[in-house]
Amino acid sequence: MTFDSPCVRGEFEWASQPGVSRDAFLQNNCLTDPIGGSMYTDALRTVTSTVKGMHFNHRADAIYRVVCQEGSAGVEEIKEFVARRIRNFEAWAANAPAVPRYMSVFSSRGTTWVGWRPPRVTTGITGYAVEYRSNSIPWTRVTVASTATSTTIMDLACGTYEFRIRSIIAEESRVASRIERTHENGDGYWFLSPQTSLPLTKSSVRIR
Repeated sequence: MTFDSPCVRGEFEWASQPGVSRDAFLQNNCLTDPIGGSMYTDALRTVTSTVKGMHFNHRADAIYRVVCQEGSAGVEEIKEFVARRIRNFEAWAANAPAVPRYMSVFSSRGTTWVGWRPPRVTTGITGYAVEYRSNSIPWTRVTVASTATSTTIMDLACGTYEFRIRSIIAEESRVASRIERTHENGDGYWFLSPQTSLPLTKSSVRIR
């Protein structure tokens, strides 16, 4: 099955939020999962940053001049399509919470302590999510209040772990952003902003 197949397109259209399409069962369930939804947003940020760094519009013009000498309608449509996707994502992600500024992890006698500093701008933040994994433990999340600057995790098995922390906005506090439609008619769609910030990550943490 390729990405161009109707089945895959239906499941993974850009940034569709849960409930937008009843047909997108796979995506809706991925986004409803707290960790899955956050990782999906992370991936969109990475793709958007990569495409912006490619200067796609200039490259498209250069390639088009080589392969075709008749008009530019086709390449202009493609350039606008890519530019619209970037604008859509940036509008959607603009109201995400700010990332915590610092994280430390310390383990002793079966207790793991994770500490952090709040971001300088805490507007909208209603909590923090501490996530961790090892080779034998999948991503696991601990959620704490917005006033917290540390949390403890008990009885982690010995091994090497990755930890990360995100700021969270409560579901009822999220704001909606208008996303342009890809078709000529219609005003567009409204999507709730991301529920979590980018992660602040600490890798290769040894738990003994």
